[in-house]
Amino acid sequence: MHHDEDAELYLNGRIVLKVHGYTTEYETHPLDKQARSALKAGKNALAVHCHQTVGGQYIDVGVVDVEPGRK
Repeated sequence: MHHDEDAELYLNGRIVLKVHGYTTEYETHPLDKQARSALKAGKNALAVHCHQTVGGQYIDVGVVDVEPGRK
């Protein structure tokens, strides 16, 4: 996720991540077990809310599946 400013990430209508402030580069945010349980087989809906209070605004989000111990 790369964002300016506060952001919320929703999977299938359920909030799974809240971040505050802004970033100057992409950061990863591993989802806990409860957040991952929002995923289902097949298609999923991803929604993002970004709130800006001063200056420019941007948000870019992606979802990846990473296996532990692999690069």
